[in-house]
Amino acid sequence: FSFSEAFVSNPLSVRPDAMPPLVFLPHASPLRAARLLRRRDRFLADVVLEDTGEEYVAYCVNPGRMEAFSREDARIWLLPAVVTARPTADSAAASVAPAAAASAEGGAAAGETSIARGAGAGAGSASPAKKRASGRRLAWTWELIEHEGVICCANTQRPNQIAKAVLERRLLPGLDDWVELASERTLSPEESGPPAWTVKASPCDGAIRRTAASASACSPSFSSSAPPRTSSPSTPSAASAPPPPSRRTTAARKLEPEKSRLDFWLRRPGGQEHFIEVKNCHMVYPDGNGYFPDSISKRASRHVHHLAHLVAKGHRATALFVVAREDLRGSVRPSEHHDPDFARACRAAAAAGVTFRALRVSCSLEGLAVDCEVPVDLEAYDLAPIAAWVAGHRLATGWIRSQTQRRVANGPFPHEVRAATAAAAAVGRQRRVIAAAAAAVARQRRVIA
Repeated sequence: FSFSEAFVSNPLSVRPDAMPPLVFLPHASPLRAARLLRRRDRFLADVVLEDTGEEYVAYCVNPGRMEAFSREDARIWLLPAVVTARPTADSAAASVAPAAAASAEGGAAAGETSIARGAGAGAGSASPAKKRASGRRLAWTWELIEHEGVICCANTQRPNQIAKAVLERRLLPGLDDWVELASERTLSPEESGPPAWTVKASPCDGAIRRTAASASACSPSFSSSAPPRTSSPSTPSAASAPPPPSRRTTAARKLEPEKSRLDFWLRRPGGQEHFIEVKNCHMVYPDGNGYFPDSISKRASRHVHHLAHLVAKGHRATALFVVAREDLRGSVRPSEHHDPDFARACRAAAAAGVTFRALRVSCSLEGLAVDCEVPVDLEAYDLAPIAAWVAGHRLATGWIRSQTQRRVANGPFPHEVRAATAAAAAVGRQRRVIAAAAAAVARQRRVIA
């Protein structure tokens, strides 16, 4: 898969490093330097501030393994959070009303080109009013980490915010001719297509095996644009009341296709729809290339399958990788060592017409700067160096489980275990063949003697 024409003709791909950034996103507040004591229970980080020596628990906004980023005593930077008491319902409504009025005024002044801001703004972050209403228990959020002399982003919410800023400013050729932009687009079963997994039904269903595709065919259509169903204010009767949970209803729910969302949706002037999925790529190996993912990601593979299905339906689809570290010097690759299924899904999607693009972002204590667009390489490559680099990061990957005080999510992957088991079985078979041959030779010698 060669570089697309969009990349070759894209001025973002030939920008010298000395030029100013295309987009700069400043941090919401000044960052504080700290040291990472340990990452534990996946979403928590025990840290100590460098200037005061005080120890805190920070929020780790990263559900992944964070390969090489969970190194103890690593230098990190924290973003302070405004911790407020939970307000009353009246104060929350009073704080939301001015924001709603300002949003309405801004929407009226936008003209024909509208920007629909979905829930979370494509980044999984709540609005300020919602944050004030929910309160916050942790005073710090882990934002940056220094890895091998390079400042890298550790917050997985930032790539979507970066992509949103680039799309709103129309900086990517091919993604700049939209008349409507929306975040967090929920796909209907018709848009997402048949899932790539099969579920066994419960024995009480009387079915031996059913696929999720058959469940999609008989399930009601779901669309994000359809109005929500409203319940009647009257109390439901016993006849209309839902049945109590049972094994059968539980099994039926498992057969329903999972509702998927893609990060961004565009509508072009001619009415054609364009779906975009953003992926955070944090790992750059010594060969200068970025690799995604750093673990098995069925969700990422499912998103790529959805993009390919949307292209088959006549839409356009793009997978956009965001590499938030400045030491990327090569291309972005799907990590076949970490997730072979995702690599195969990407190559199949590219053959089906899905576009793969990537952005390089530099991180600093002032903010995040989009440097340029980089190519995406979907060709096969040697996995041996990747396996060696991954093995070297075992002690700086995953997190500590508080109950057992053991590091988890840093061991070999299931496909590695299967490959090692198959290799061991092959060696065992070979040894048995050699032993049988030796026994036959010994018998022949005894006969001759």
